[in-house]
Amino acid sequence: MAHGFFKTGGFPYISKDAESQALIGRDFNSATSKNAVNTLPCRALNDVSPDLQLSCVSVVDPERPGWYLVHRDGFLYFEPEYAPRNPETFDADASFIRKRVHSSPGFTSLEAFSRPGHLLRATDDDQFVLAEEENTPEFRDSASMYRVPRDRKGELTSIVFFQRSAWVQISRPNPISNRPNPTRPTNGHDPTQTEGSRDLIRFFRILNNSIMDKDF
Repeated sequence: MAHGFFKTGGFPYISKDAESQALIGRDFNSATSKNAVNTLPCRALNDVSPDLQLSCVSVVDPERPGWYLVHRDGFLYFEPEYAPRNPETFDADASFIRKRVHSSPGFTSLEAFSRPGHLLRATDDDQFVLAEEENTPEFRDSASMYRVPRDRKGELTSIVFFQRSAWVQISRPNPISNRPNPTRPTNGHDPTQTEGSRDLIRFFRILNNSIMDKDF
C-alpha cells in the first residue's frame, strides 16, 4: 500500500461518492482520507511486450480489492471487476505502464496501456486526468509522481530540489532531539524557494504529520 504525490503538488484520492472517481486533494481531511492504493501486476499482462511486463501495473482500492483504477473519457474512476462499464476493454483500461522520469530521480509517470502516449496527470484546477503527453517541463512535472510506501509510517520524508530535479530521502528523526537533521543546499542557492517546490514540500509535511497522528 502506498501514497502518491505529484511534483506540482497534490495527491490522488478516491472520492466516497457512488462514482468512485479519482481526484486530486491538497489537504488531508475526511473527504480525502482514501489516499492510499495497492499496485498489482497489470490485468493485461499477457498482451504486454516482455520488456514492459515488469513495469505494467494495475491500481486497486485497498478497501475493495476487486475495484480497479480505469480511465474513462479522460478521467479516472475505480470500477469493480465483476461489473465494469466496458467489459471488453476493462483489462486494458485498468493497466498502466510505469515510466521513470529521468529529469526527476525517484519520480515516475503512468502511461495508459490502452492509450499509448497518454499519461496520468494533475491539472492546475486539481483534476486527475489522462492526457496526451506534451514535451514541456510543465506537463512533465504535472505527470511526475513520487510513491511513499505505507510501511514508512512514522518516518520523515525530506525533499531537496536541485534545479528541476527532486531528490527524496526517507530518514528517521534524531533520537536525541526528536527532530530531523536538516538537509541544506551546498551551493549557496536555496532550491526550495520556487512555488512548485514549496507546494510539494508543504504536502509532504502534511503527510508526515497526518500519518504519525492517525491511521487513515
